[in-house]
Formats: sequence, structure tokens, C-alpha cells
Amino acid sequence: MAVETAVETAVEAARRFGDRAAFVTDEGLLLGYAEFDRICDETAVGLAAQGDVVALALPPTPEHFIAYVAAAKLGAVTAGVNPKLVASESEDNVGPGPAHLGCNSVARARFGWF
Repeated sequence: MAVETAVETAVEAARRFGDRAAFVTDEGLLLGYAEFDRICDETAVGLAAQGDVVALALPPTPEHFIAYVAAAKLGAVTAGVNPKLVASESEDNVGPGPAHLGCNSVARARFGWF
């Protein structure tokens, strides 16, 4: 059995399951598989100009998975950062390294997630 990538899984799930619920948030927002894949594509467009390393400082929410799959669609590297850290602590973890974009709760509005 072949192992599929996150991108292949998202695309195949969108094709097979369409509007069926992929995520249901605590607030009751339903996100279908096809919409999830579409939002990942749109987010990838936004990330494309930012570079090839993305620091993800998001809790385990649909936004985290959107950012992860969007980065994967670009071939970008992701680095998980504890979202409970304050800005200075996050900077200490990511350091002066190559992270070109940080995705956190503030970034949600920038990319139009939900």
C-alpha cells in the first residue's frame, strides 16, 4: 500500500467526499473536504510569495491544517511552534533562522480563513 502525502490525501478526499464534513469547529462551523482543499489552494497562493519556510504557531484547529497543507502544496518546510508562547519566546524558538512567515491566530484574517 502506497503512502500518500498530505497534499494527495487532501485532493483525493475533496474528490471523493466533496461537501461532507472534514472539520466541525467548537462554534459549529462546518468545513467540507472540497472547501478545505479550495481554501488550502488559496492560502498556498498567499504563501507563495513569502518564502519556503513557514513557522506554524497555531493550535490544532482547521487553520493549522489549512496552513500545513497549503505549505505542503508549495513544497515549503513547516516548523511547529507552541501557540501558547508569547512573541519573544516564539522568536527564541524560531530564532534568526530561515522562517519567512509565521502563521498564528493573527494571520487568520490576512489569509481570509473563515
